[in-house]
Parts: sequence; C-alpha cells; structure tokens
Amino acid sequence: MKHRGRLIAGLSAVLLALMMAATASGYTGQVAASITIAVKDSSACGQPTTLTATVLDAAGKPVTGQSVDWALVTTLSSSDKVNKTPTTTNSSGVATTTVTLACVDGSRPVRATAGAVSAQAVLGVTVGGLPNTSTLPVGAPTGPGALLVATILALAFVTGGGLTLRRLAATNR
Repeated sequence: MKHRGRLIAGLSAVLLALMMAATASGYTGQVAASITIAVKDSSACGQPTTLTATVLDAAGKPVTGQSVDWALVTTLSSSDKVNKTPTTTNSSGVATTTVTLACVDGSRPVRATAGAVSAQAVLGVTVGGLPNTSTLPVGAPTGPGALLVATILALAFVTGGGLTLRRLAATNR
C-alpha cells in the first residue's frame, strides 16, 4: 500500500511537471519582449500626429493581439491628449494611435506600454513667429472702425495740446 501511494505521488509529480512545461512552451513567442515607437507623420500643433508601436517577442517576431497603453508623460497644456488608448497590435505587431498637441512651445514625452515592457518617444512643438505683444484688453474692438476712432482721438489730443500750449504762452507774455 505504501509503495502504491508513492508510485501514484511520483506519477502525479511527473504529470504535473509535463503539464507545466507544455504550458510554458505554449506561451513562448507570445509575450512582449520589446517595443519601439515611431512617429508616422508629423503635423502642425492642434492637429493629430500618428504614432506606431511595434511589439516583438524574445525571438524578434511580432506579437499579435497585444494591448498597448499610450500616455503623455508630461503635458504643457490641458489640450495635449492621446486620442485613443489602449490600442491592439495587428498581425505585424503594430499598434497605432494619434496624439494632438496644443500650440505651446516645448517637448512632450509619450510612453507606450505593452505588458511588462515600455518605450518612450519625445514629441516637440515649435511655434514660429513673434509672440502676441498686444496691449489691447481682451475683447477690445479692432479693425478699420477702431483705427478711425484712434486716429480722431489722436488728432483731438494733439490739437487740444497745441491750444493749451498757446494759452500758456499767451498768459506768460
């Protein structure tokens, strides 16, 4: 009876070991081992920029059906956003999303994570031209009508100032 229990326990242990080996080999090639990010097209600020993440296993083969989470590591504006996350890899191991960045100068790191691996790319925005240096209050009228009013006021000031100087000169004589 003792030998029979040991025999069954030994066979169970061997069977369990075989099952574990089969399970481990069943997942080989399906676990993400590396991920790379590429900027597919770069566009102007406020417009979507396409990013792709390529997920490969330890053997360098594409991982199909892997969920990829996208995130902006830092943002410079509340208008910076990842337009779709998570995304799923296709048969080539590629997941695609778009990122829209506000028109604020600076760099924004983007992270893609697939399982236990992640990669980061840096997107930048450069806003060209001179900064807005207007001293007009927000909502102040602009355009041809405002220019005409400003011209009339300037002429009235100059004319009034000239009259004041003449009166001062006349009283000092």
